[in-house]
Amino acid sequence: MEKLKFIKPKLIKPKKLFLGMPVALFSLETFFGAIFGYLLTDFFSGKEAGLQGRIKSLAFDLGQWRIHFHHWMWGLGILISIFIININLPFNHFSYGVLGGMIFQGISCYPDWHRIIMRKKQDE
Repeated sequence: MEKLKFIKPKLIKPKKLFLGMPVALFSLETFFGAIFGYLLTDFFSGKEAGLQGRIKSLAFDLGQWRIHFHHWMWGLGILISIFIININLPFNHFSYGVLGGMIFQGISCYPDWHRIIMRKKQDE
């Protein structure tokens, strides 16, 4: 008798789903902003690490080094600037959620999220 194989649907992992629950309890506006930011960033970014997305990455060469400003760094920089300068954005909580979703997508979806400064290859 042949063994039955069960196919697991590839949906949102329960661990990632439950990470958003405290945010949803805190503010639904922030929660929906985070979902929107995550999905929007996922749409525009590369599907895998190292692949070009719909929007070109900000990376440049400096001598023998290559510096890559990941999109999560942009989101974090904007979020910190908003808090330091104390800017009141329209839809404050939604905007914070969008930036948080952008940061979370950049860190959770790419294994090279922490590689910012890399030595260039000698043959380039």
